[in-house]
Amino acid sequence: MKKIVLPLVLFAFLFACSTAYLFVMNNKNAIQLHYYEGIENVQIPEIIHNKDLQYITALSTEGKLFHPTMVDVINQNGIEQATHGVSSKLIFYYSELNCNSCVEIIIKEIENFRDSIGSDNIVYLSDYKRIRDMQIFKRINHISSEIYNISSLNIPLEKMHVPLLFVLDNDKRIRSVFIPNKEDIKTIKLYLSTIKMKHFD
Repeated sequence: MKKIVLPLVLFAFLFACSTAYLFVMNNKNAIQLHYYEGIENVQIPEIIHNKDLQYITALSTEGKLFHPTMVDVINQNGIEQATHGVSSKLIFYYSELNCNSCVEIIIKEIENFRDSIGSDNIVYLSDYKRIRDMQIFKRINHISSEIYNISSLNIPLEKMHVPLLFVLDNDKRIRSVFIPNKEDIKTIKLYLSTIKMKHFD
């Protein structure tokens, strides 16, 4: 009897694990799709891994008022001027502590969309401690836009310490939050193409 029960218990355990894994993966895909199609009713999984937590935190940022903490009046005035107007803005935020290669790859893809999105509609934000480091980074990566320095974005995603893209709408609210991954260039292109059609056509 024990010989029969043991394989059945093992089978049940493996089946439960595989079902839980598929549940998380399916829900993660639904959450990722939210960035592209604006889905509002997303099922949040009970089992959350690190990557899933990033996606869920991104969802909690959707619709929040853009209210960063500034480092000085110069940067505050610069951001206010850059985000002023009736058109939406594509915002790319990264920390100087993020890996340079990750940020460079993302910026390269953004710059490829500069003409179609519009130079005035792209805004870079970061948290450089030394202005010279920012100037060197701009020169190496051929960035024509200003990079505005902030102390904090004041959103939950900041605690994840990851670069992020989002659209700032006319009401200064954060929309279409996306966490880019340098290993997935195809998805970065898809995101940029989608928000271009949705917000900048």
